[in-house]
Amino acid sequence: MHALVVSSGTLTLQRNVAIQNVTGATVTINNGATLNLSTFTLNRAGATGTNNFTINGKLQLASNTGGQTGSNFPTSNFTFALGANSEVEYNAGNTVVQTVFAGVTYANLTLTNGSGVGTGIPPSVKRATANLTIN
Repeated sequence: MHALVVSSGTLTLQRNVAIQNVTGATVTINNGATLNLSTFTLNRAGATGTNNFTINGKLQLASNTGGQTGSNFPTSNFTFALGANSEVEYNAGNTVVQTVFAGVTYANLTLTNGSGVGTGIPPSVKRATANLTIN
C-alpha cells in the first residue's frame, strides 16, 4: 500500500498493514474521521524516503506492542503532523499497560480503560498537550 486516506467515518484495521517504502507514501486521517488500529499495526515497510502521516481526525490505539515502545503508535519512520483538532486515544483494555509516545505534539490526548497507567505520561507530553482526557 502506498497511501491510506480516511475521509469520513471509522476505519478499523483487521490485520497489520505495511505502507510501502516509497517516497511520497502517505497516511491521512481527515477531520471528523477515525482510524482505529485496534491491536494491529500500521508501519512503514522500510526507513528510506519521505513519507507523511497526517492526523486531523482521531487515531485509536489498543496495543502495547508493534509500534513505538509500549504501544502500537506507528513507528517513527514517518514524518508526523497532528492538526489542531486531532485526537489520539490510547484505549487498551484494563490489563494492558500502554506507553504514550512522546515524539509528537498532541492537540488532544485521551487515555481510556487504564492505558498509560504503568509508565505514566512522559513530562514532554504533558507540556505539549492542549487537552488531556483520562477516562
